[in-house]
Amino acid sequence: MRKIFLIVFTLFLATLQIACQKYLETKPDKKMLLPEKLEDVEAILDNVAQLNMGASGLSEIGSDNHFLPINNFNALTLDEYREGYIWSKNPAYKLQWSSPYTVIYIANTALHALKDIKETNFFKKEELEGRALFFRAHSLFNIVQVFAKQYRDKKSELDLGAVLVESPDVNTAYRRATVAESYRFIIQDLERAITLIKSDREVYPTRPTKLAAEGLLALVYLQMSDYERAYAYADALLQRYDEVLDYQSVSMKRFPFEPFNEEVIFYNRMLVQTNLMPSNARISDDVFALFKDNDMRKKLFFSKNTDGSISFTGNYSAVESNTQFNGITVPEIMLVRAESAIRLGRLDEGRADLRKLAKYRYVDLSFSQTLDVDQISLIKIVLEERRRELFFRGRRWSDLRRCSRSELGVFELSRQLDKVYTISIEDLADFAYHIPFDVVMRGDVIQN
Repeated sequence: MRKIFLIVFTLFLATLQIACQKYLETKPDKKMLLPEKLEDVEAILDNVAQLNMGASGLSEIGSDNHFLPINNFNALTLDEYREGYIWSKNPAYKLQWSSPYTVIYIANTALHALKDIKETNFFKKEELEGRALFFRAHSLFNIVQVFAKQYRDKKSELDLGAVLVESPDVNTAYRRATVAESYRFIIQDLERAITLIKSDREVYPTRPTKLAAEGLLALVYLQMSDYERAYAYADALLQRYDEVLDYQSVSMKRFPFEPFNEEVIFYNRMLVQTNLMPSNARISDDVFALFKDNDMRKKLFFSKNTDGSISFTGNYSAVESNTQFNGITVPEIMLVRAESAIRLGRLDEGRADLRKLAKYRYVDLSFSQTLDVDQISLIKIVLEERRRELFFRGRRWSDLRRCSRSELGVFELSRQLDKVYTISIEDLADFAYHIPFDVVMRGDVIQN
């Protein structure tokens, strides 16, 4: 029965994906498609292809981690691919919006169905509700990184954020919430998920867990510059699980990493991003130089092409190199705790996390010996380490938006093509990609 329902629901998802591209204009037959048993809800929440592989890649496409040679840029098949790279104010490629919202509608379908299912296994029912809430929050957080301005206290009460969708009815009209409302919604979902999900680890990290919800809350609060709460949630996670993959144990090859290795807390991938494929995206000499010779990531993350250029091939999505990993890992949470501690003045705690991670990333102690410096210098070091550790995962974009140019050591981003395109770090905090044309034309959603 579970298998039959999943087949039927997968066909529905194909329709839903098309509907999302027009901002979900087709209402499904609820009686036919809504799950009627807990095992059916679990089946749709285990649909990895839909729920764990649909994040927008604009957060990496817009970053300064890579560049596109002009021939590669001109060869991109869609104008939207090119426009994302140069921070155009034209509407983004439709899947960058519709795919994350498909995740949200699937989560809402599960949540709606759970209200009507009269089974007595309350433990399982709560667990599934928690997973659905996590998926919705995770997808919304991805959306506000690229389609909304950076969170900034009072200003965020006015700035436009995400469209907050709580119903599985794709015909329901919605308005855009503010950035602040969007973040409150995400936090509410995650706080509820933490109370409902009992398991810290699953056999496969594609399933949300209590650790994953705590980790995502740590990322959310870091993006909001709420370092007390970011530290608290990161610490709660690391007190219970702190396994880090030792890069010295990883075999040297073009795509060296297993996708479900021990440090992965939650596994997720971006949409297929033509821009970011190793055959298109190149790593500049300046960026490559950020990885010192004693840093094992320099050899594991990058490969040299036949023309001598460098491409990123250190993806946790294994050989599927055009679908970039952007899940949550233990090292990322260690860096959240380290940065939060340093910004809160607890420098020794921050140094301890940086030194612990360094044991698994560097072949000697030279990095650890650079940490006996003041707070301002430590903030710069932890941001540089975040860039190296979280390379090509979409996090650099978020850091560029939330941090000052003095902390980052970057004043503007630039693209050298037929002409030079630039955007300053200050303007990046106010930048939001434009919502696809079909969504705005529906009449309910205000354009950026």
